[in-house]
Amino acid sequence: MWNRNLRLAIIFFCILLFIVVEYYQKAACHSVEWLQKAAEQGNSRAQWELGGIYATGHGVAKDDRMAVELWQRAAEQGFAAAQSNLGAMYEAGRGVTQDERKAVELYQKAAEQGLPVAQYNLSVMYEKGRGVAQDERKAVEWSQKAADQGYAAAQTLLGWMYAEGRGVAQDERKGMEWLQKAANQGDAKAQTLLGAIYADGRGVPQDKRKALEWFQKAADQGYQSAKNALNRLQNETAPTARNPGWDKTKWNPSL
Repeated sequence: MWNRNLRLAIIFFCILLFIVVEYYQKAACHSVEWLQKAAEQGNSRAQWELGGIYATGHGVAKDDRMAVELWQRAAEQGFAAAQSNLGAMYEAGRGVTQDERKAVELYQKAAEQGLPVAQYNLSVMYEKGRGVAQDERKAVEWSQKAADQGYAAAQTLLGWMYAEGRGVAQDERKGMEWLQKAANQGDAKAQTLLGAIYADGRGVPQDKRKALEWFQKAADQGYQSAKNALNRLQNETAPTARNPGWDKTKWNPSL
């Protein structure tokens, strides 16, 4: 009896699952149809959303060129998120010929409207000197704007620049504060940098236990640099005649 009831329960569950899947597939189709009509009428938000659907291939065949076309139309109307997304496509060369200068131009437009992801992307371009002359002061300026809005990746970059004195007067304490904010949001790079700072004792008392904790948090997210640092520190915190302990020269936290 139990087996029969279980079998029936499984059958009914499968039927219900089929109904739910069918419902959401139809809903997705209707959503795409509605967005398509709105986009054709010049609705910039619909153009942006539909572009995202084509870029990810959710509900439609993935089509980077179509995504670029839709985001271009929305960007021309000043839609910041579309400008930022289009900039990313130009930076990566997805659906369009790679053009880092064009990417910077688009990031700039979106960043000036206050979009934190664009502000961060622009700061990285300035920090790396990609598509624009390298300018670490501007990198700090734009990462600060995004960091103030709580954007974790920007907080990480800003913290690193303060800690290293890149584009700003070196201030390890301030760098730690920004890295801590990003790390508390789960940013693996910030967690790794914090681990390195505690392992080295830079601006803080050396604390290998805290270093291990932060490396572990980042490693648990699959961040390879953290995994390497964690293995290295675990091996080196068991001193032997051949292995005196953690050698900070082997770990250089950088972006």
